[in-house]
Amino acid sequence: MSETNNFMTFSEEIGGETMKLIQNIMDNNLQSKQSMFAIATTGKGKSYFIKNELYNYCKAKGYKILYLLPRKVVKEEFIKELQAENKTSVITVKAYQEFERREEYPSFLLYDIIVCDECHYFISDSTFNPFTFRSYERIFSSGADKLKIFVTATPKPVIDKIYGTIVQHNTNDIPIEKRHGLHVCELEGVSVVRDIKFFKIGYLEQKKKNVQNILDKIDQTEDKAIIFCDSKIYAHELYEQEKYKGKSLFICSQSNGNKYEKDNAASEKSADHQKYLYMLTEHNFDCKYVFCTSALDVGFSIKDRQVKHIICMLQDWNGVIQAVGRKRLMDKDLSDRIILYLPYFSNQTIGKKRKETLECFEHWKYLDRNGATAYMEEYEKIPDPAKIVYYRHTENGACEPAIDDFVLWYYKRKAQIYADISQIDSTEQHQDWILQQFGLPNKRHERTLYGIERDLKPFADSKRVLTQKDKQIIVDIINHKNKKNGLQVKSMQKLEEYLQKIGCRYMILIGSKRETIDGKDKKTTTYQIIERPTGQA
Repeated sequence: MSETNNFMTFSEEIGGETMKLIQNIMDNNLQSKQSMFAIATTGKGKSYFIKNELYNYCKAKGYKILYLLPRKVVKEEFIKELQAENKTSVITVKAYQEFERREEYPSFLLYDIIVCDECHYFISDSTFNPFTFRSYERIFSSGADKLKIFVTATPKPVIDKIYGTIVQHNTNDIPIEKRHGLHVCELEGVSVVRDIKFFKIGYLEQKKKNVQNILDKIDQTEDKAIIFCDSKIYAHELYEQEKYKGKSLFICSQSNGNKYEKDNAASEKSADHQKYLYMLTEHNFDCKYVFCTSALDVGFSIKDRQVKHIICMLQDWNGVIQAVGRKRLMDKDLSDRIILYLPYFSNQTIGKKRKETLECFEHWKYLDRNGATAYMEEYEKIPDPAKIVYYRHTENGACEPAIDDFVLWYYKRKAQIYADISQIDSTEQHQDWILQQFGLPNKRHERTLYGIERDLKPFADSKRVLTQKDKQIIVDIINHKNKKNGLQVKSMQKLEEYLQKIGCRYMILIGSKRETIDGKDKKTTTYQIIERPTGQA
């Protein structure tokens, strides 16, 4: 194995080859020269891997694991699981924030492997936590001789930042072609949403009244719902409505001076705190609704068959992915399939937000073009509202402008996403962009798909062999046209290929049978049946 930094990516259940690579690195003492970047989708077993395969290996070898997480919620949950399984002697769980204290932070000396879970935290949280760079830099400096495993479901842009840092820290000369051998775009193309067929897609509209209507319908059923709100104010407004009193939880971040502390179930001062703890340990909630913010976006898992709805109003792509990942698939026959309601932002709103994002680069661009002296003259008493540029003290006590790379990367990624969204030819660009990331057809295409599935259903239910008349009806239902001449495609084989391409839940099963004529002659005839594949909801 080359003594340069290698990355391993995996998009399926973690294990197997991953464990072999870890063993090879540890057995050959390559910890300071090898790192792993794992694109681990939500619900793909990374916790199981750490608590079992990695734990068993490390226990046998006498190694210690430091497992880092960005949220107190999931940290507490994971610690409880380890305590119940008596595995805390090998695995220590800490929050990144513990390594961001100015004076003291935990030592890395006790550990052999550092697992940085949800590592996109370094960039995604940098706009409101100015010290994410401290834990990041300390992992590479104080933990330089440890095996570092970086895990995320949303690799851009953190994969570029981490790889750049490793190249910078590595004493070996890494060839340019090696750096570009990561195939970053291909990695991003890995499905970051597990089993998307497990979800039905619903859509929010611009008005909040739409959310209220959805909740009113859910209220008439036995179903439960998780509602991710784009602000704690709106989440609290829903929680306080009389009709939800006594059957809902409100969860937001815990911060100093939080005026919602008495209602925030995550707070020990809340009357609902015991329900919150129950949710942590039992992976379901003893109420009908959970109104929350992105504070519940990482690692927390729900294994409750009654949870049939996730309403997501979060704009950030990381937030959408993490919100989706809260619900775990329990039944392989998809009987616990749920509806995921996608957030809505009008094209006008997206255009406005794109403009606002581009304005965030004003200070950085000025510094980049004109240098530190000119920047000081122009902006000395005007702080950068985007926090990309800040003032730092030099060794000689002077103060000079500097760039926060994490915040810069955050806004660059955000600007690129808005640019990509604005290129979509649609009246609902944002939702169609999300569908595109999921690998699903856009809304216009989906409406066509819905009509096809609706009209094919009676044929599948009857289970009858298609007659010539039926076939013409099928041709008209699918209405797939030849690109060259614009005529309807009538071949059942080609129509079946088209149904697969558009993700239709129905298929044209083409079979054959032998017939005996006059007791002697035989002939083969083909037949077609509309069928729904086994396991489809």
